[in-house]
Amino acid sequence: MILNDMLVELSYFEEDVVVYHFRVPGEDLMVGLRPLGSNTDFIRLLQYVKTNKVLDLYIQNIKKNPK
Repeated sequence: MILNDMLVELSYFEEDVVVYHFRVPGEDLMVGLRPLGSNTDFIRLLQYVKTNKVLDLYIQNIKKNPK
């Protein structure tokens, strides 16, 4: 996945668990945060690409190997 490759370039470990979410444009963070972990989730994200130039992506890194 391209996002995982980008995180490795930013010095994250490939073994770390990373959870992705996106915020529905125009929605508050508390109610508009959606998971981004499956093809269905990604297709849901794509529906907002046509009408929005910027989408917020959130990354939660759960370190398995803390330094």
